[in-house]
Amino acid sequence: MQESRLSRHGMIALACVVVMQLIVGRVAEAVDPPFHAAEVGHWDGYSGVYSDIWSDGRFAYLPNWRLGDGQNARVHVVDIADPTNPNLARTFFLPSPNVSASAQDVKIGDGLMFIGLEGGSDSAAILDLRNPHTTSFLATIRIGGFTGIHNVFYDSGFLYLADSSSPRVGIVDLTAFDPDNPPASPITSVKWMMSNVGSSFVHDITVKNGRLYAAAWDSGLRIYDVSDVANSIPTLIGSVGGNNTHSVWPTDDGKFVVTGEERGGGGIKVYEMIDNGGSLTLALRDSIAYPSFQAYSVHNQVIIGYRLYNSWYEKGLQVFDIDPVDGTLTLYATFDTSDFGLGNWGVYPFLGDDKILLSDGTDGLYIVDITATVADPPWLATAPYDQPKNRYLSFSPSNPGLTVAYRVDLTASNQFPDALGMLGWVGEPDAAGLAPIVADPFFSSDWPATVHINGCEVVPVAIYELRTLTDTGVETSPLTVATVGEPFAPRKWADCVGTFDGVVWSSPQGIVNFEDVTAALLTFSDADAFNATHVSITDVEPQTPNHLVNINDVFTIILAFKGDSYPFGCPDDPCRDNVANPCP
Repeated sequence: MQESRLSRHGMIALACVVVMQLIVGRVAEAVDPPFHAAEVGHWDGYSGVYSDIWSDGRFAYLPNWRLGDGQNARVHVVDIADPTNPNLARTFFLPSPNVSASAQDVKIGDGLMFIGLEGGSDSAAILDLRNPHTTSFLATIRIGGFTGIHNVFYDSGFLYLADSSSPRVGIVDLTAFDPDNPPASPITSVKWMMSNVGSSFVHDITVKNGRLYAAAWDSGLRIYDVSDVANSIPTLIGSVGGNNTHSVWPTDDGKFVVTGEERGGGGIKVYEMIDNGGSLTLALRDSIAYPSFQAYSVHNQVIIGYRLYNSWYEKGLQVFDIDPVDGTLTLYATFDTSDFGLGNWGVYPFLGDDKILLSDGTDGLYIVDITATVADPPWLATAPYDQPKNRYLSFSPSNPGLTVAYRVDLTASNQFPDALGMLGWVGEPDAAGLAPIVADPFFSSDWPATVHINGCEVVPVAIYELRTLTDTGVETSPLTVATVGEPFAPRKWADCVGTFDGVVWSSPQGIVNFEDVTAALLTFSDADAFNATHVSITDVEPQTPNHLVNINDVFTIILAFKGDSYPFGCPDDPCRDNVANPCP
C-alpha cells in the first residue's frame, strides 16, 4: 500500500474504460443491488489505523498499519462469539526488534498466525493460536534483505512472503515447525526464492489448488505452478499485464481469476484461465470500476465458489456474483463502512454470508449479514427469451410466490436509434399469456408460465431489456431479449421462422423466404393444426398486433419477401398513429 492513497478524497479522474478483444470494461453505475447488507456488530477501540483482517472462527484478528499512525506494531484480538457484541479479548504487541514494523497482513493456519512485518527487522512473525485464551509469540522469520513483507499467505505447511520492495516471493518450509519446541533464533532460510516476479515489486499473493497467484503491481498478474513446491521451484505458467495490480483471488474451480488495481478509479478485472496443457492463457471477460470521485479504489478481494467479495475503500463492501459460464459480474450486495477516513481495507467472508468480517481503516471491525432481507431475488427464466420473434418478446417468469412487475426498455434499434430508453411495463396477460405494454407497473404473484409481450412498442430488429421489480422495491439486473435480427438485404424484416422438421418450426435464421409465408398460411388455414405456429410467431400486422394470424399477416410477409420497405413506426411513447412518422 502506498502512503499517497490517504490523500485521495476530492480526486475527479474517471475510471478508465478498458477495451480488449471485444470485452468492454464497465464503469459501475449507482444502482441498488438486490440486497443491502445489514450491520450485525461493530467494534472500534483503537485510535490508530487498522489494516487487514483474518479469523479463526472464534476471534477476529486486526493488525495495525504503523506507517499511517506511528503506533507500535500490534494485532487486536476481538472476540466474535457473539457477533452482535464483539469485544476486545486482548492486544498482542510485537516484541523487539519489530516494534516499529507495520503489521498490515495476517493469515492463520494449523493453529498458527503469521504476520507480515513491513519495515521491521524481520520478515514475518509466527504466533501460537491453539489456546483461545492466549496469543503467544513463537518465532520470527528473518530473510536477509527481505524486510518489505506487505502480504503473506500460508498453504499446506509453506509460508509465502511477498516483498513490496522487489519483484521477489520467498517460500519458507514450515512443514516440520513444532510450536511446542520453536526455534530460539529467527528462521533464516527459504525453501525457494522466486526472482523476477514482474519487474517492480510483488504486492500480494494467493495460493490455491497448486497455483500461486502474484499481484506484481505494474507487471500485472503472474501465475506459477506450486503443486510440487516441496521438491521443485515454482514455474511460471501464465501472465497478463496490469496497472497497479494490488490483489488477486481465483475461483475455487480455477476457471476464473479476479485482480484488483489500486489506483485512482482502479477496479476489478475478471480473467478466464484457459489451460493449454502446461500453460495458461488469460482472457479478459469483464471489468468494473467506480469513478474515483465516488471511491478512490478497490483494495482486496476474496472469492468463495462464484461469489466475489471486495473491500472497496469508500464504497465499502461490494459483493458480486460471477457468471460461471462467461465470467460477467452482477452486483449482489453492498455495505458502506464509512463515508470518511480510509474506508474498507479487508474482508473475511469464510464464516458465512450472515457473518462477514470487514476491517475499516478508521472505524475498526464490522460484522455484516448479506443474506436475504427480502425474498429471494426475482429472476427471469432462461427460455424462451433466447428464441427471437418478429413482433413479440417472450419470456418465462420464475418468481414463485413473489409479487413482481416487469419493466421493458429498448436498448438498441437499427431503425429507430433515437427511441432508446424505458418503454413501459408488462401489463396483465390474458388467458393465452399475451400481455400489452402499459404505463404503470402491474404487480402480480400469479404470472403465467410464458408471457408474450406485444404492442406497438415491440418492433423487429431491436434489442430490449427486461427488469424484475418486487413490490418492496427490489430491482434485478436486466435480461436481454431480442426480436429477430436484420435479414439479408433487400428483405429488411418479417423473418418469422426457419424450417419445419416435421414436428416444429425452427427459430428465424436471418432470411425472409417462402418458409415464412408457408408458416403464416398454415396457421391462417388452421391455427390448431400440428404444423401451425403460435400466434406470437406469425402475427406481424398491424402496428399493434391483433393476436390473430389472418390474410393480412400473410400478405404482409409476402410483401416483405418481395422487398417492401420497413413499415412500422417509432416505438416511443405513445406509439405514433402514423406509422410513417419517424422518431424525432
